[in-house]
Amino acid sequence: MSVVARLFKVTEETKTKVRKEIEEDRQKRRAVLNEKLDELAALVDRLHVEESDFGEAERKLHEALMDVGLRASEHFLAQKRQVPERKMTDAGDNIYKYDKEKICELRCIFGFSQRGYTSSMYLRGQTSLKRLMALDSQVGLLPAGGLSPNLAIELVNMVTRMPYEQAKEVMELFRPYVPSKRSICGIIDMLGPRAEGVLDDLPCEAGQVVEIQVDARGAPKIRPEEYELRCRPHKKKPRGQKRHQGKRRHYRSKKKKVHPRPAQGKKSKNKKRVTVGVISSMNKQEDGSWEGPFGKYIARFGKGEEVFKRLREALDSMGPGVQQVVFYSDGDPQYAVLARKYFPKAIIVVDFYHVSEYLWKAGATLYKPGSKELVGLVEQLKQMLCAGEAEEVLSVLRSLYETIPRRGPGTKARRKQMMKTINYLSKRVWQMPYKELRDQGLEIGSGMIESAVRQLVALRLEGPGMKWGAYRDQLILHLLCVRLSRGWDVLAETIRAWAHEPHHRRRMTPVGVNEGKKKQAAASPATTDAELHAKAA
Repeated sequence: MSVVARLFKVTEETKTKVRKEIEEDRQKRRAVLNEKLDELAALVDRLHVEESDFGEAERKLHEALMDVGLRASEHFLAQKRQVPERKMTDAGDNIYKYDKEKICELRCIFGFSQRGYTSSMYLRGQTSLKRLMALDSQVGLLPAGGLSPNLAIELVNMVTRMPYEQAKEVMELFRPYVPSKRSICGIIDMLGPRAEGVLDDLPCEAGQVVEIQVDARGAPKIRPEEYELRCRPHKKKPRGQKRHQGKRRHYRSKKKKVHPRPAQGKKSKNKKRVTVGVISSMNKQEDGSWEGPFGKYIARFGKGEEVFKRLREALDSMGPGVQQVVFYSDGDPQYAVLARKYFPKAIIVVDFYHVSEYLWKAGATLYKPGSKELVGLVEQLKQMLCAGEAEEVLSVLRSLYETIPRRGPGTKARRKQMMKTINYLSKRVWQMPYKELRDQGLEIGSGMIESAVRQLVALRLEGPGMKWGAYRDQLILHLLCVRLSRGWDVLAETIRAWAHEPHHRRRMTPVGVNEGKKKQAAASPATTDAELHAKAA
């Protein structure tokens, strides 16, 4: 993008004028702060006389402290304001020229205010006009409306735990200012990519044994045709007398399309697969117990190739001290193929509790649910698996399969379920080294990944009425993985450091689809450098 120099210059007269405004603003902010401090001191002196209820006194003190904090923040920014420079360079090496002193807002944990004036720089190209606020990068405010990074970090942390509307309501209980729901979406769009970089650079603690677990679950996503319908501009309501509106409603009801009812067992949600991976390390202690696990979480939409690549990179970062790698899954054949590709020396294990579910289903074809015979059979088969007798378990199941009659009511379904269990186990006998793992004191189940899938997908992405769009669901996953991997403090420091880099001012709310189309359609043709110089002259 070409940068066109404007004829405005920072002269000595401009510097003298701005220096005088800065000094007046500092005195004004200091006077307001002293006044609020005097009001706070007077409130403290008279509270024990006027109030007998601690709750009411506490509420008044909290309001007064928030007000003092807001005025102190304004005073801090007024003290940091400096005489404007002729030009500045942002993180992308774009040159910004000085334009004017512009009033700006402050959005922090103490509230919202018009913080005062700051130097406004501009970058004028052929197709866009971008501004850079000099004071934002100097003091470390985010480039979205003077937003405090602490408030943004708190809000994003809350959003990883609950829906946007609930997060906003909870934040309003203890913060005087909370951005709107659309602004929360814009903050996630701004900070989500930072979380992905932090997650990639987050170190993994090395250990003697590394456990890798992978599983997947579907998350509801909006269909492309439904997305197009939502993006359409709203039609104007018909005008006219009320006695004619009933006729219009009657005619519209005749033209209304009737959607077919979904078949039994088919859900209406259009779910896309989310693959979740966890890599953790453990060290053996002197008493024979294992210390750990210390896990790192990775989640991606898709079949899992990208997740396995990231898990391989995390394993390589642990160094040569790893003695053994164990891979756990639910028995998905695709995971076994990817595990052989990316972890050729790993011990591949199918989750013991998934195998147990198949044993219970097979036993239910012979005995009534809850009967002592069923419990005894399943417990015997599980003990045989833990003793390393997987082939013997298959022999027992095949003999039981022959005892089921070929004819009779319900026998076909019973034989089918028993054969399904036999086929499942026979294809995964080589993934059942339960005896060796138990002798080492290691896990034979994938409980960690089951909990991770529940926290990442079931509780956050699969809530009632939720349907996610094209990209923000992946940003939420990045933020969630950072929090579960105990890297939230690293993310907070990264955001604060990023806020000190010069960035052009942007809006808090994301640009809507129709809004973007209107701007693109109404955009004027590119302005040449000669035309800009002619206008400035």
